Amino acid sequence: MKKNIFIILAIMTIILMPVSVYAKASDDSHGKRQNITRHEKNINRQITKLKSRADRKIRKNIDMLESLIDRVSTARRLESDEKKALIDEIKADIDGQKYLKIKIHEDSDLASLKSDIRLIMSRGSILGKYLPRINGN
Repeated sequence: MKKNIFIILAIMTIILMPVSVYAKASDDSHGKRQNITRHEKNINRQITKLKSRADRKIRKNIDMLESLIDRVSTARRLESDEKKALIDEIKADIDGQKYLKIKIHEDSDLASLKSDIRLIMSRGSILGKYLPRINGN
């Protein structure tokens, strides 16, 4: 009888041992998956913040460029062909900013998003590019 109990215990130990090892392995991989998921959430949060910041900056740039078009239209020192050329150039910059906005929204990884954000025109570069020509300098 003791021999039978010993055999049964030995068989149960052999059967249940792999189950406990498997359960431990799946717990470890689940923990790693949670860490990866947390990392992915942080990256997605960064991407969302950068995209919204880029949207605001592009919107400000477009507004500024549109106000420059109004300023060029009313400039007295410029001839009509100069006005037309300058307005066409400003409109091309507006189109470029709109294209960049679309491209930024399509970016899915952080590296390409950051490189596209660097292409957004700064306020100083916009004013430095157009004000001297509008004022006739």
